[in-house]
Amino acid sequence: MKFIRLGGLSPVKYKNKEGGFQGHTAPSRHGIFAFPFPYIEEFLCLWNEKHIQEKKIKGYRTFEYQGEVWHHLNIDVNEEWTKSSMEEYKEFLRIVAHNDLKFTHETMGNSQAINPYKRGLGGCISKDHLEVFIDKADLGKVR
Repeated sequence: MKFIRLGGLSPVKYKNKEGGFQGHTAPSRHGIFAFPFPYIEEFLCLWNEKHIQEKKIKGYRTFEYQGEVWHHLNIDVNEEWTKSSMEEYKEFLRIVAHNDLKFTHETMGNSQAINPYKRGLGGCISKDHLEVFIDKADLGKVR
């Protein structure tokens, strides 16, 4: 599956926040954050001047990956992060995208929307819940 991120593919060391890992903090100590291509949420990537300059110089990086990922898409478990195989992740992504499109049609009153994440196609849903984390041990599967 194709992913996109700001920055390289070398693992980054993350500090454990008080109270444990949660939300958009890393679910493990070493790895990288990414998004399924092309759904990158810029406010999660461009939150400081260093990252803004990195985008101007290097841009975004796309890569293929087939290993396990940490994600926020498990609708049956009330946890911030769930680790799944790529097959499980793709199924969660399909279900969540369908539910987000249904939400756009019903709640937002936009029955013409065809992609819940692309504003030009009627989308209005934030992409931050599509964020994934790939552990350092699994980065050897990146192409």
